Amino acid sequence: MNTVLSMVQIDCIMNRASQTLTASYDNNGNFTNVTIGRVPKDYVYHPGTNKVRNTNGSQADDYGYDPNANTTLSMPKGSLGLLYDPFKQLTSFINEDNGNYMSFQYGDNKQRVLMREQVGESPVPNATMYIHGMPARHTSPFGGNDYPLTEKYNEHSNIQDRMYIYGPTGLLAMVQDGISFYFIKDHLGSVRAVMNSSNALSSLYHYTPFGDSWATVLNRPSDYQFTGQELDEFSNGFSLHNFRARLYDSDLGRFYAMDPARQGWSPFVYAGNNPVAFVDKDGRIWWIPIAMAFVTSYASNIVRTGEWGWSSIEAGLKSAFIAGVGVGVGFGTTFLGQQVFGFSEGLSSVLASALGSFSSSSISPSGRFGGLVGLASGTVSGLVGFSYNIEDAGFEELLLGESGRRYL
Repeated sequence: MNTVLSMVQIDCIMNRASQTLTASYDNNGNFTNVTIGRVPKDYVYHPGTNKVRNTNGSQADDYGYDPNANTTLSMPKGSLGLLYDPFKQLTSFINEDNGNYMSFQYGDNKQRVLMREQVGESPVPNATMYIHGMPARHTSPFGGNDYPLTEKYNEHSNIQDRMYIYGPTGLLAMVQDGISFYFIKDHLGSVRAVMNSSNALSSLYHYTPFGDSWATVLNRPSDYQFTGQELDEFSNGFSLHNFRARLYDSDLGRFYAMDPARQGWSPFVYAGNNPVAFVDKDGRIWWIPIAMAFVTSYASNIVRTGEWGWSSIEAGLKSAFIAGVGVGVGFGTTFLGQQVFGFSEGLSSVLASALGSFSSSSISPSGRFGGLVGLASGTVSGLVGFSYNIEDAGFEELLLGESGRRYL
């Protein structure tokens, strides 16, 4: 496969600003060059591997790896050093060049349950406890929620709560310090605006195609941003995205660990290098809304007609089928465009996104009611399956006291 080019024009309403991203790839789908605006990056790889070495075209080792190909050093992020749990292969420790650090603990389902952050000479590190509901595989038929229902966090020895409300498209609202915030998202699930209970704008977000934040207004920032994923922000001004199965670097456009699902020729690529059409909801498998199309249309048809039988099943199957057609059209267009007609990857992706999205948009009209049913089912699912993942630990002890260290 020849080197291919793709271009995505991103227009920003605010100040009529714009960003242009141009990218070229090698045969495995790894970036060879990325230019955003007028800033170019030339990617260099360790010979015979998919592991990036640097993005300045030199022979310097700006990125380091362990024997499992997990990224252990990131010089462009302020010389971050990363350690991994030897059994779960999830990030357990991140050290900054200024001496500050973050440490992480995980539950049985590999969900993040505790994060500690040491900043400066503070005798008590900041900490966040993540309280989850029932894992997704236990909450059929509506599916579960791998995101936290509640976060208890200690910041400067002050313990507070954040509570989250989810619907069929992910995060809908948050209650923090007694104030309600509502999230407005795009088709990828990325948070674009946060409104408070007074209908005033709290935060506004804009992203490059691969998730880097730009032209952002933050009065009260959300921890969940690009495609609804948590953003780990470090004291040195850099950040990484927590995709749960692995960390993602939106500046680099690549994951920091190999793909557990073993998709594609390069295990570090994000969303098949098509971030406008696909999202990776958990760092494992590109998320395609076929199952969600069935569940939403099935449930919404019940609300609309009161019929629980074949009528609703038929509506769900129809929506799932049409969504599947959209996905198939997308993949087929990409393959035909590149392999048969010799189009560039950029043109093939544009055609795939347009035709696939057009096909998927034909989902049953009853889908407009899916939000209400999804919100109700998600709330009930969370309440019924509520679990702490860390047992017999008081919040104050875990977040503040010395006794909490036994959980690290």
